[in-house]
Amino acid sequence: MSLLESLQERRDLLSYGLRLVRDTKELYDVYGKDVLTASYDRFAAIEKSLTAKEIRIVVVGEFSRGKSSLLNALMGFAHLPYANEATTAINFFIYGLPEKETAPHLVVVFRDGRRQRIELNKSQDKLKTWEKEIEKWGTELDTDSSALRSEVDYIELYIDHPLLNLGLVLIDTPGLESIQKHHEEITRRAIDMAHIAIWVQSTVQLGGNSREWQFLKETIRKSFRKFLTVVNCWDLVMEPQDEQDRHTIAAVREQKEMNTVRRQFRKMLPDVPPEELDIMTSERNLFGVSARWALQGTPEQKARSGLDRLSARIQELCSGSEARAEIFYKPMKQLGDLQETLKKYLDDSLRALETENTLEQQKRD
Repeated sequence: MSLLESLQERRDLLSYGLRLVRDTKELYDVYGKDVLTASYDRFAAIEKSLTAKEIRIVVVGEFSRGKSSLLNALMGFAHLPYANEATTAINFFIYGLPEKETAPHLVVVFRDGRRQRIELNKSQDKLKTWEKEIEKWGTELDTDSSALRSEVDYIELYIDHPLLNLGLVLIDTPGLESIQKHHEEITRRAIDMAHIAIWVQSTVQLGGNSREWQFLKETIRKSFRKFLTVVNCWDLVMEPQDEQDRHTIAAVREQKEMNTVRRQFRKMLPDVPPEELDIMTSERNLFGVSARWALQGTPEQKARSGLDRLSARIQELCSGSEARAEIFYKPMKQLGDLQETLKKYLDDSLRALETENTLEQQKRD
């Protein structure tokens, strides 16, 4: 399929989805708007997601799994601060530069709707200023700005990057299960806005813990049909500290550790069909990556970091048929939920009419 045909198919698919949304909204206007107000309020977000031009990929996982360092590696520049503690405090939306703009910049979006633009200069003498601005507005590392951050809704970072220029938007999120209890709520908001997820684990705790798998089952799999799993800190597998592991052939050692992760998928998701698990844990959707090597390693280490393969897969998700399917799938699933809600309400109303009881009486019964 040519690029022109691909774009036309995407446009036709989204137009069809918008018609379905508007038809359902008309039914709500007649039968349920005044009663099902919470459901009715969701139509605006669904319509917005079907008219969005970009593909949004959210990076999620527990704190200190290396989410920010992974995003830095994907961008090829350490824009986002990272540390061995809960760092990111606000959702970061990372975009390509707007048309006709050349300067990287931050936009801080406040809860009251205000937008504050902050220019960023990549030159060496101003790099510290860049880092300080991002730490101040978006991380827990700057403790002096805690009160100021409480007024911030989210942050937009605009930079020049080939993946982002394709229409990709990357979303960095606070870690789950950190000491900051509000982080989980912030992360779930980003999940609601994204099309595809990158779930980050770490070789430091190979195979993950029970909380991580609970989050996968209850949130990621319910919110996304498509997600990638990245096992970060993969350099600890490629160049292990354990003497016995060093004597194992590298390819054998890597395969063994990746199979450990695959077994965890089967153990922790016993209700998922084997063919679906095979897809989740295939080489197209499960990656061992060393963000540290990709950012700071030797040329040989950078080549072995696994980042190139992950980047190629993300680019494929952004430009191929999978991207069109994911943009369409999530809002259609949400629309199906709204239709079910309306159907249940109408069924209850009809039963009330047939039995000459009000809905309130049925609820009391």
